[in-house]
Amino acid sequence: MITVPDSYTFEGPGFVHGGTGDQHNHFVVEMRRRRPAQFVAGEHIKWLAERFVWPEPLSRSALRDSHTLVLTGPEGSGRRSAALMCLTEKATLDAGRLRELSDRSEDGELALDPADIRPGERLLLDLTHTDDHHVRELRRQLEGFRAAVDDQDARLVVVVRREQRILLPESLLATVIPIDRPSGPEVFEAYLSAEGLSLPKPLPALDALAPFLATSPMSEVVELASLTVAEARRTGRGTVAEWAREAVAAHSERGEQAAALFREHQDPVLRALLVVSAFLPGATLDAMVEAEGAFSRLVNLPREDKHVLDGAYLAERMAKIRLHTDGRKAVEFKDLALDKAVRTHFWTYFPELREKMSEWVAAVTALPVVGAPAAAALADHFADQVLTTGPVSPLQDLARRWSVNGDQKVLALQVLDAGLQHATYSPEFRKFVYDQARKPNIEAGFAEVLIEACTETIAPERPTQAMVRLHYFTRHSDLSVRALAQRRLLALVTARGFERWLLHRLATVTAQPTDDELLLELDIPARLAAERSAKTNLGTLWRRLLGNGIDTLPEASVQRWLDQHPAVLVDACDGQVRLLSTLYAFARDQVDRAVDAEARQARRESALTLQHLIDAAMAPVQPEELR
Repeated sequence: MITVPDSYTFEGPGFVHGGTGDQHNHFVVEMRRRRPAQFVAGEHIKWLAERFVWPEPLSRSALRDSHTLVLTGPEGSGRRSAALMCLTEKATLDAGRLRELSDRSEDGELALDPADIRPGERLLLDLTHTDDHHVRELRRQLEGFRAAVDDQDARLVVVVRREQRILLPESLLATVIPIDRPSGPEVFEAYLSAEGLSLPKPLPALDALAPFLATSPMSEVVELASLTVAEARRTGRGTVAEWAREAVAAHSERGEQAAALFREHQDPVLRALLVVSAFLPGATLDAMVEAEGAFSRLVNLPREDKHVLDGAYLAERMAKIRLHTDGRKAVEFKDLALDKAVRTHFWTYFPELREKMSEWVAAVTALPVVGAPAAAALADHFADQVLTTGPVSPLQDLARRWSVNGDQKVLALQVLDAGLQHATYSPEFRKFVYDQARKPNIEAGFAEVLIEACTETIAPERPTQAMVRLHYFTRHSDLSVRALAQRRLLALVTARGFERWLLHRLATVTAQPTDDELLLELDIPARLAAERSAKTNLGTLWRRLLGNGIDTLPEASVQRWLDQHPAVLVDACDGQVRLLSTLYAFARDQVDRAVDAEARQARRESALTLQHLIDAAMAPVQPEELR
């Protein structure tokens, strides 16, 4: 018989986490812990693997014998998580090979372009939020794409709802694996173990949780596990059964408790304190008081003329709405997750005040007394509510507003981050970034925030979409914005191996002078420069550059290309004596301008190589070559 310890103790900082979203440790230096489940990056893959339980009949080796799989299963069975674990073999493969495909095209390109697939790539196509009509439209593209996956020795997992299977190409039907719901108790235990709770083996029966673990969706199981861990660290001691009971109460009873608080307290001043405290859990008392004042002004609460010493004072009002009044420096509700329930109730049943909340959030985050952690938490709590109901324009407007202030740019990025990772609204936010990127005169500060959103949030899971947006930002009217976008784009291209993609784009879109700067700074592997498609695109691009005059180009960049890819430049001259002569004259002059003997020797060798290539290009055609 296993003896369950009476209590557990923990080392390290505690936290309060009211659900499955981001958690905010309001007493540590870090402002936020990002990357919930929509984010496809190494840190999340590792996080997920530590908590993942394989659903039947899926296994780690599912993709070893097949290049393509289609996963389906009941809602809440963890289909997407299972796909990610298959593609990375439970985080044992480099997440940098992982890429999520879009079901929508941009700039007239194919949504599923076989030419974009790189050798050994791991590809995810999640169609669970795609309407049936569009799935039918993708059938033909999916056929050709799957064949290219095989050719490139890549791997593809398509995730669909059960009813979508009949919409897929017939060739994919044999690859369908219907997964079952994973074991709820195993997922719960894995989550607790990953969070550092040392638990007895096997985990004791938890009567309060049993109904949820048996039938609830995986997202609900994870939420209960998160609440259990939060309660354990909030109290610092106790038993698993005690934490679980409080987690169930937080999950099932807090909504009614929040409603009761609003019913019992009709006083608008007290309700204002309730709402403000719910959006600022963990903030200091001074911050809460100033935020309450800002809220009262924005919603036009009647002013009280009585003396500050008259009537109920702050501690009494706090006690009435179940806030701690035991001398703590931070504002906290006594009950786990009550702050989240109050936020949800307020947002649901006071829709007339939603428009005011955006203005209030902007005002509060600008208060000197509100520290960075509290401001970050407020931004996230507000984003959570907006993303529950929509419309999302308040978040986009806030991001633009915050981007003006250097200290608040992190908040702007934060709310964009939340939208870009949201299961429902992420396409709308990606389109918003796309539309802004195409405007060359948007505010420089806002453009810089959007560039970081492309780099940090869009790029890890959708690198091609990020690169499209970054390319547009390289055409911005502000020099500093252009420079930042160029650095981010070239770094992404190099890190993920998308040089071929960028060459194709530069050669096929309407040219801008800034595109020339990108080409000159781009590093091309020698093997790629020798490929037929790359040679064609390089020829197109360098003909344009040389046609404008070599004297208009940065000498260092031209010299680098002459050192690394002289044949590309010679081919771009198309045998024109004037261009070839100009190119050789440039190389010869660079020898004379070398700053030291070593550089002079390197440039002399480069010029000699160029001379041989020019001689070969100008050699008369031999009679046998005409046969």
